[in-house]
Amino acid sequence: VVFVIDTSGSMSDENVGTALDVVEQCSRHLERDQCFVLSCDAAASSAEKFRRKGGFALYGGGGTDMNVGMAKALEYKPDVVMTLTDGYTPWPESNPDEQVQWVTLVITKDGSVPTFGTVIRVTDTVDVERR
Repeated sequence: VVFVIDTSGSMSDENVGTALDVVEQCSRHLERDQCFVLSCDAAASSAEKFRRKGGFALYGGGGTDMNVGMAKALEYKPDVVMTLTDGYTPWPESNPDEQVQWVTLVITKDGSVPTFGTVIRVTDTVDVERR
């Protein structure tokens, strides 16, 4: 699993904290050596193995382009890619890889979402859409 965390300027500290909490919770149910995290604003970092919350560096603070983050995630040949974002980003026009399970967690009510994969919107409640 590759987790792509939006680290753009529009992501508040609270939103980044929520994203990190989700990664921490998910990693408890996965083999740690199979969990990678990368940060993405207008550029994507190299993925790091997830060890624990705060055990890796997040880079960013500029604009956002999840096209870049998703393309970077595919370099690691994952079965699953989970993007964690406020949704203020452009998305690929189509599914970048049909063999990958795409999951997008959007931490706002009005952020945009991709046209493929599973979308989970986390606000006061959790709404799940399968596309």
